[in-house]
Amino acid sequence: MSFFRLGTLSKLRKLTRFALPTANHARTAVSIAPIQIRPPPRRRRRMPSLMSQHGASAKSSTNFPKVRAIVIGENINLHKIAESTWGLRYDVRYVDDGCEAAIHVRPKPTYRINDDLREIFIFNEGVVVLWNMSEVEENQVREFLTEQAEDPVDDLVQTQESETMEFTFTREKTTTNERDILALNVDQFPEKESAGGAILERFAFSHAMAASVKLGYWEHCLNQRVEPLSSITKELANGRISWSQKTALRKCGEFALLRHSMNLDCQLLSDDIYWEQPQLEGHYRRLAQYFSVPLRQRLLNEKIDYCQGLVSSIDNTLSHRHSNALEWLIIALIVVEVVFDISHFLDKNPHPVYIVSDKPATDEQQK
Repeated sequence: MSFFRLGTLSKLRKLTRFALPTANHARTAVSIAPIQIRPPPRRRRRMPSLMSQHGASAKSSTNFPKVRAIVIGENINLHKIAESTWGLRYDVRYVDDGCEAAIHVRPKPTYRINDDLREIFIFNEGVVVLWNMSEVEENQVREFLTEQAEDPVDDLVQTQESETMEFTFTREKTTTNERDILALNVDQFPEKESAGGAILERFAFSHAMAASVKLGYWEHCLNQRVEPLSSITKELANGRISWSQKTALRKCGEFALLRHSMNLDCQLLSDDIYWEQPQLEGHYRRLAQYFSVPLRQRLLNEKIDYCQGLVSSIDNTLSHRHSNALEWLIIALIVVEVVFDISHFLDKNPHPVYIVSDKPATDEQQK
């Protein structure tokens, strides 16, 4: 019995010898390196929206005039605007003789409040860019252009898919853009901001902002078309397809139309109009790069590729299913015909056969 107690005590000493340093080490580790829980990552917003947010934060710290780009609709008839009653209050003219894709609008001297720059660039792709316009004027312009637009978008989309920047005139540097501020050099033109070259510079910046908001509108359209795909992918995982072949074909057409509108039927994403003006092309490219227009266009095309591939797979599956149904129908008809032939073959009862001639009967045959 004493031997058992001594053995037990020796075992307890060994356990204490190995256990206590572990406990001390654990206590020391906790005191030196406490466990830190990493906060969950925040969801990244669309890049142009982050820029707009940065511009909104800078709005409270600066008093620079604003330039804002807003998407109005799919297209705007510029000829109709030029012939409207706007000609009574505004000077409406094309930006350049060789470019009829945009018009430049400025209030006539009678309707100018002061000598500050106030102008509008309207693109036939359904985008308007307003320079130093008040909120009242902006709402009036939006209401008028919405009536002239083809397939106008609602007010909520107009507010969401917009870009805002600040601009100022400077004599210290060449015309450039830094963060959310456009620095326009007025000394390089004799008539300053009213010179034709200065207008073209502001047009190049407006062109890049218009491309960004139009791309944002296409992203919005793609998101609306992608929502039904989430349910159909779950059905595919369960081996079911609730779409009809007509629905799948219509979805293919929607994605094809969106791709055509962005890549083939739009001039906002192209800089071909600046092939004789490399300086203006540089302004457009820098601001377009600032809004990540090339990257967003590439990502949007990749998303459309995926959606088109998924819808095409569904369409092929439905076509194959329809072909199988037709094949089984043909097989069933063949089986029915074979059954009838077998039944006639097994029938042993004689049946009279009448031979009818097509020739008219003669008098002797009639007698």
